[in-house]
Amino acid sequence: MLKALWRGWLIIAKKIGYVQSQLILALVYFVVVTPFALAVRILKDPLNLRGVASWHWFSQDNQPTPTLDWFKRQF
Repeated sequence: MLKALWRGWLIIAKKIGYVQSQLILALVYFVVVTPFALAVRILKDPLNLRGVASWHWFSQDNQPTPTLDWFKRQF
């Protein structure tokens, strides 16, 4: 009889554990991740991507004229 009760408890405990894990993950997502993402998006642009129209790290207006000397001293 105790073995049957134990198996029944394991089935119920597994369902409770599944629901509990889903609630904890949802809580962490909405309490930790979402406010952090909103704060980063609102307060600053960490990758400095706003307003950049191309992938170049320098603007096209300030681009140096490529010469042989310019290619030799890249860094």
